[in-house]
Amino acid sequence: MTDVIVGSVTRIIDSASFKISVAYYRDSNATEYKDNETIRIAGLDNSTLNEDDSLKAKKALEQKLNGKSVKCTIQERDAKGRIVAKIQVL
Repeated sequence: MTDVIVGSVTRIIDSASFKISVAYYRDSNATEYKDNETIRIAGLDNSTLNEDDSLKAKKALEQKLNGKSVKCTIQERDAKGRIVAKIQVL
């Protein structure tokens, strides 16, 4: 079974990642999670964006996610320790 965490978005870092205050995690999760985690949205690659487009994408993400509750279906942790997850706004 895939790990799932739910919480409120507290800060947008860039056009593909954000901080979450974890409010819920499934008891059957295989991994333990901290109260605050950094999430990278699965399937988004901002490395090809120029600076202006990256800033626009970050602002768009802020409008969609900042302060909202999200469900994160976890795929893995990346080399930087961020959780890579599919997200759903609740």
